[in-house]
Amino acid sequence: MTTFDIVEKLGITVNETTVWRWLKKLHFSWKMTRPVTILGNDPTVKSERKAFVEWYQSMTPQYQHNNIIHIDESPFKLQIFKSHGWALVGETPNPVIPTSRGPNVSMILALNSFNITHCEVIVGRGVNSSILNEFLTKIRETLGTEQIYTIVMDNVRFHHSNPEFYDHYPYEIKYLPRYSPFLNPCEEAFSLIINQVRRNPRPTGNNDLMQIIVMRSACATVTSAQLLGFLLHSESFSNM
Repeated sequence: MTTFDIVEKLGITVNETTVWRWLKKLHFSWKMTRPVTILGNDPTVKSERKAFVEWYQSMTPQYQHNNIIHIDESPFKLQIFKSHGWALVGETPNPVIPTSRGPNVSMILALNSFNITHCEVIVGRGVNSSILNEFLTKIRETLGTEQIYTIVMDNVRFHHSNPEFYDHYPYEIKYLPRYSPFLNPCEEAFSLIINQVRRNPRPTGNNDLMQIIVMRSACATVTSAQLLGFLLHSESFSNM
């Protein structure tokens, strides 16, 4: 709800700045909204969410933060560039971008609260079950089998398309409840990585973008303190 909405609802004539002062005195703050789809509040979905949270909370904090590996995929636009730039007063910086959208570029990310376990950049096609299986194999090669790990990922169709692979995979696979992206800390990690990409020169093609994301180690800029913050933030939605 905005200050305009509040003034309209109260049916009084008052400056919006005054409403701001009222809200601050009542300990309200201006926050980013997190839209939830109608189905996100469906009783069945809430039941799935409750079951997932109960499973998660049954684990020790050490296991939650170290042995649960969160995975997600995100598309990247080739036209990612800085949202601000210097210009003369009265002029607007308008960077020229290609008319063509170019090939698809996606990143797959795996993380816990200590580090980014693995990341891959896929150019020219979206992430499918074959690419995901290769990614999971690399995670296994990185982590080994001396400890028990659980992979948590979104409940999308292609994540279920190769049951034989999962039957022989050494780690448990756990799926997030439907319509619950806020339970995945990768969402905020992607946002941070995108901001890091924007700080670099505007990409002119998919090879440049790969250099920005991988060669310039955008993932490496995400600190363990930030990862822990992302995880704790996702845990704060456990009661939704």
